Amino acid sequence: MPWMGTETVAEKVEGKKRCYRAFLDKKSPTNWYLHRMTKNEANKVVAVAEEDLYKKLDARQMERELCKLARTRYHRTHDVIKFLGVNDEDGNSVTEL
Repeated sequence: MPWMGTETVAEKVEGKKRCYRAFLDKKSPTNWYLHRMTKNEANKVVAVAEEDLYKKLDARQMERELCKLARTRYHRTHDVIKFLGVNDEDGNSVTEL
């Protein structure tokens, strides 16, 4: 969850995914227990991060943070690579990416 912005949230979610994949590979009671425990831990960390985010959004700079979230979401939909080239007199590209 990139919008959370914290490494601990990303680590917990990745751990949850890893344990779930391990459970799907070998369905044993141990893997099921590990999956449930990591899922509960990840849900708690995500809930705390969401609460912090909403507190920040309710604060004085709510409008600025909402604009920042909207801007990053908008920029994710566009291509990263833009072509900037130099053409010679005939219109042929001189520089290539």
